[in-house]
Amino acid sequence: MIGRGVLIIGASGFIGSAIGRKLREEGFAVTGVARGRCDDAQFPVRAMECTIEAVAKLVSELRPIAVIHAAGPASVQASLSEPDADFNDSVVPFQRLLEGVRRSGLLPRVAYLSSAAVYGDAEVLPIPTTAPVRPVSPYGHHKAICETLAAEYATCFGVPSLILRIFSVFGAEQRRLLIWDLFQKFRADAQVVVDGTGEEARDYIHVDDLAEQLASAMVTSSAPRVILNVGSGRSVTVQELARLIGRLLGSSKNISFTGRQRVGDPREWRADMSSYEALSGKRVSVDFERRLEEVLQQWHA
Repeated sequence: MIGRGVLIIGASGFIGSAIGRKLREEGFAVTGVARGRCDDAQFPVRAMECTIEAVAKLVSELRPIAVIHAAGPASVQASLSEPDADFNDSVVPFQRLLEGVRRSGLLPRVAYLSSAAVYGDAEVLPIPTTAPVRPVSPYGHHKAICETLAAEYATCFGVPSLILRIFSVFGAEQRRLLIWDLFQKFRADAQVVVDGTGEEARDYIHVDDLAEQLASAMVTSSAPRVILNVGSGRSVTVQELARLIGRLLGSSKNISFTGRQRVGDPREWRADMSSYEALSGKRVSVDFERRLEEVLQQWHA
């Protein structure tokens, strides 16, 4: 496993655990870090606080080829109500990670899980990685700040970075956000009432497909600073999603929309995956309906 070590910060989380499983399948020697015990992980996980000193010591010990930052908050709406908490839980830990890597004296690639939220209301669809960064929520602004920090450490200290702008991720272990909410409404409510107009659209990516795209990018990226979208290249409206979930659940419940637009929610996101395809040499092919059906079946079990 020499030269195949990977360190994952936030390894007990929804995305971090999926990435760890995938990288282990790909033959990497995976070590995770979490704040508490993680006895059910499929790879070694150390319980520790990621101070600068602790990160420097761990990187020096393990000598990984990559450090993946998968920790931090994941709610646009929570960032609007508590922007200071979002900043302290996202920007501050990532800066500590970068400084810890710098102090280790080694130069593993730092992979940062950013978000399509940095784009805000994009003028061009699908959204290329060259699109202007114009976030419309504290969550998006803080992701953009972390991208700038990665650029700082790449430019000033030679720490190579891989920025992954993730679109709308979902999976069976993520029991929140729109897909979970719709599943719950179809299961429990007399009728399905959804905020918005129904025309809002997102590019959905299953967490296992996300992990596969990350694994592919890790072994093919060599430039000091790489920015990639992580998505499917296809957008689905809320109305289409609700109807699809109803059909997959065998439900004939009425679906209606409040017309209320939530603050911080752009109208449509759709990823331009050409940069990823050029780097990896792989064409993105995501079967959203099959992945969605798998998740619904797992929730039904």
